[in-house]
Amino acid sequence: MEDNNRFHIRPAIPQDAVSIARFFQKNVEDHSELDPYFALSPHFDTVTFLENEIKRRNVLLLVAEKDREIVGYIYLRVSREHRADAPKSVLQRLRSRLRKQPKATSMFKPYRVGFISDCFVESSCRQQGIASLLLAKGLEWLAEQNIAHVELEAYVRNAAAVKFWHSHGFETIKLKMRREIKR
Repeated sequence: MEDNNRFHIRPAIPQDAVSIARFFQKNVEDHSELDPYFALSPHFDTVTFLENEIKRRNVLLLVAEKDREIVGYIYLRVSREHRADAPKSVLQRLRSRLRKQPKATSMFKPYRVGFISDCFVESSCRQQGIASLLLAKGLEWLAEQNIAHVELEAYVRNAAAVKFWHSHGFETIKLKMRREIKR
């Protein structure tokens, strides 16, 4: 998947999990600054999780390389969802797995949806079109999977991310709200 003479986009392989995990952790740290509830369990093994995700048929992790070094990734998946509980972010899916809760039933008709769980580019490589290249390749894969639309979640306080996604045709369709409860 050669994309230009500066960057190379390719599917991740299990051996990439350690490099991707570094970015995954940085992404979690960045998001935890926007949302204090966004934190991984201290017992979560990111590398093993990513190695397993890379092998799944309904998941695509793409990496961007510059000078043979991974500088970014995008993590997409296809899932059968129910409108009432879909799509779940990667953190929500991780929390569900850790708690081993049974899958909830829904009154809504299930459908297949593409979901972008993560997209991250090393800060020194941003504003060079890498995220756009990753997204374009990811959208090609989703089209090959016969997916009609793709969804993602972005923090409204992450203005750069919101601007990026809007510039690539994504629309805001839902507002998630939270209120602290005094105890």
